[in-house]
Amino acid sequence: KKHRMARSRFARRAHRQRRANTNGPGSNDDSDDGFDVYSKLLPKLMMYGFAFAVMFFIKKSKNNNGKVDVIYARHTEPTDAMQQAFIRIHTIQEFLPLELAERWHASLLYEWRKKQHGAWRYSTFQNGQKQTLESGAESWENKLEDWNQTAQQARKEGSSYSFSQWELDPLHPLTKEVEAFIIDKRSDVQEIVAPRKKSRKKFDFGSELTNFSITHFSTGDFVSPYAAGESTLTWSITIFLTLNNEWEEDFGGLVKIGNQTLTPGNTTGVFYRTRPATGILEEMWPVTSQVVDKDQFLFVFQGFYNIEFQEDRKTNNKEQEKESSVLEDL
Repeated sequence: KKHRMARSRFARRAHRQRRANTNGPGSNDDSDDGFDVYSKLLPKLMMYGFAFAVMFFIKKSKNNNGKVDVIYARHTEPTDAMQQAFIRIHTIQEFLPLELAERWHASLLYEWRKKQHGAWRYSTFQNGQKQTLESGAESWENKLEDWNQTAQQARKEGSSYSFSQWELDPLHPLTKEVEAFIIDKRSDVQEIVAPRKKSRKKFDFGSELTNFSITHFSTGDFVSPYAAGESTLTWSITIFLTLNNEWEEDFGGLVKIGNQTLTPGNTTGVFYRTRPATGILEEMWPVTSQVVDKDQFLFVFQGFYNIEFQEDRKTNNKEQEKESSVLEDL
């Protein structure tokens, strides 16, 4: 070992001597060695910096959504027991790419204008029962007016949950296209609503949506107050699709969650967690006749992201592996 160390020192001394002979008298060997080190290190630092910048740009492009706001909805008139309850609502402006939103709006408007022979269905919920009326059915216009008035009366009485709205056929190709797009965006949404890595390690948004629908709120349509929240842990999705961002309060259609009121904005996405249940009321105000006068249309995408917990997923994977091994043996 001592022999190897001496030989190494000799080699370094000989190397410095050769440098001195090459550079001439008065050259600084230590500074040259330092320069060599930095000259080798600098390209590596530049390469790593470039790679980091590319990764940051890709991530920024992937999450190229509009402005994100977080608001806290609480009970309108909270008691002492309700004082701490709140819903954290994330609103993402320009959630949909503009070109895609314009195409979808044009397709929905085309279906709406031919609703008598199209894919829209009128739905109401009152007295604990949902009714669906196929557009174009016999005497459907008379039934439509009667059902709407009955639903409006139930809303005024406030005795039970009710709504009045138009729903696009769930088997329509556009329904499937929009649903697939929202599913593909689930990782981007999760990074926004659950920014802490510890939270994202515990659960993921699943690859399916629950109760997804495309609705249109015409004159007189509404959703009466109901307790926001589901029986299972999900994330509620509401995406507004209007002709432009100039939606006025006089048009109606405003969404109220607790003490917060949200005005529909073009391609704005609204997301909040549904559990634990807080008892905070959510509703949509009736759409007024001014939307007809100003040729405005309010389409809404609604549904829920299912939550998949990591522990449950590991258990399911193990069960699937056991099942597949049994099938192989058979």
